[in-house]
Amino acid sequence: MSDETKSKKSCGVSPCGLEDESFVFVSYAHMDAGRVFPIIESLGASGFSIWYDKGINISSTWTDEIAAAIMKCKIFIAFITRESVGSQYVRAEIEYALNHKIRIIPVYLDGMEVLPPGLALGLNSTQGITDTRDSAEIASLIREALDFNKVARKNENLSAPAAGQKNGPERPGSSKKFRLAMAAAAVLAVFAVWLSVQGLGRARGAAYSVSLAKTAYAPAEQIHINVSGLSQGMIDDGAIVGLCRADAPHGEFASSEFVRDREASFRLYAPLEAGKYEIRGYVSGNALEEATVAARVPITVEGGAAGAFSLEIDKREYGPGESIRTKVAGVPGYMLDDGAILGVYEAGAPHDKFRTYVSIRERDFAFSLLEAPLDAGYYEVRAYASWRIWADETLVTAAKFTVVEQRSENRDEAE
Repeated sequence: MSDETKSKKSCGVSPCGLEDESFVFVSYAHMDAGRVFPIIESLGASGFSIWYDKGINISSTWTDEIAAAIMKCKIFIAFITRESVGSQYVRAEIEYALNHKIRIIPVYLDGMEVLPPGLALGLNSTQGITDTRDSAEIASLIREALDFNKVARKNENLSAPAAGQKNGPERPGSSKKFRLAMAAAAVLAVFAVWLSVQGLGRARGAAYSVSLAKTAYAPAEQIHINVSGLSQGMIDDGAIVGLCRADAPHGEFASSEFVRDREASFRLYAPLEAGKYEIRGYVSGNALEEATVAARVPITVEGGAAGAFSLEIDKREYGPGESIRTKVAGVPGYMLDDGAILGVYEAGAPHDKFRTYVSIRERDFAFSLLEAPLDAGYYEVRAYASWRIWADETLVTAAKFTVVEQRSENRDEAE
């Protein structure tokens, strides 16, 4: 993405009104405007009506108009970045949409899910767009998703006559018998397509294979997936790979990805809850059923994330702002791949309420990058297996310490 795009501060698309019948609500952090506005402009140029908070009237109550827009939108797009997950406004908008069962399409602009536990709980089961390419390509993926969800574009129906009104004289061939014949032909065509999917789904997917490096994973661990043998027809039909419980109905994914090449590699993430799951490859995203399943790979999610990991700090009592000498050892490779972190927390604080944190980048690592908080009290250094999700299941271990007030020199002398 160019420097010019990153610095973009204004959007050339005017937000639509709430009276539009089919519009897209966009939730984003204002710090991401330079990345989001070019995508909004591309969608607007394609004919989609977009609502974003630039359109709030000065006389309106902010939360009321936001809520009204979310309730009336056809699709809710959430641009997920490190900045947006830290925004109380973005999180409130997403939670409101989830609570009211509004269809959400998460767009992960940083190339991987950066969700804290609260948002992960609601969005991990929602199919999203994960991409780090330029804004034009991301906009293209969003357009496909909007068309799939039947979001209307502007002027699509301007030439259609009003109900009960004819568009000029009746043309030859528009008789009732002709219309009935055409309707019958359409039904037969649809039935033929259905039979094709039922009878040939497996044949079409005969060469379509899904392979994994292993079949047992820790909670939130990356699952590296390789697919091959797809035909162009499968790609055109929206071939998809999904992660779901072993007994889940078709289409009920924990996460999924469209396959856009004959051979491709990508990653999904193991669920937080232990149990039996499977990776399913479908030849068509438009017909998720047994006949279109080309491949199944069973996997298990087991136990916690600890393994052989160990964490040590040099002492149990620090002065305000003092460096904490920390040592980690035996860090598993998957934790390094997932961006394991160490965070400083007030004792008992929620997982996403850290004071400061650092990434773990080596299997055995000693450093002094963390500092004790300035306020006296009880704290802990926590290790998480993944920086994407902070939860009980990804908490590896913790080391407790205390911050004590430093006594003044005068007080020392008096004593």
